[in-house]
Amino acid sequence: MSKKLKLALAEAPVPTPEEAGTRPKDPVIAAIKKALIALGLLEEEEEELPEDISLIDLGLDSLGIQELAMSLAEKFQVEISDAVVDLMITVGGLVKAILEARDT
Repeated sequence: MSKKLKLALAEAPVPTPEEAGTRPKDPVIAAIKKALIALGLLEEEEEELPEDISLIDLGLDSLGIQELAMSLAEKFQVEISDAVVDLMITVGGLVKAILEARDT
């Protein structure tokens, strides 16, 4: 994991399910946003991160997507298989994979 990515994700809080409330995806999206800002792929001023935006359009290649997914899996203490990572092409897909792994 790159040093920038590790530092950015360390700062992103991981709320308990009770704290997450009715929108459990919000902390995952916030962590993705922090990581993309740390990597210089997203401006801090941007308020929302659309779930339908392609990770490749944001500037990640397949290796970058793999690194981001594995870093988030570590952050949220879940297991994500390489096969699942290969299918993640959008921010929403990455969020879904983290949440599904958390629920299993």
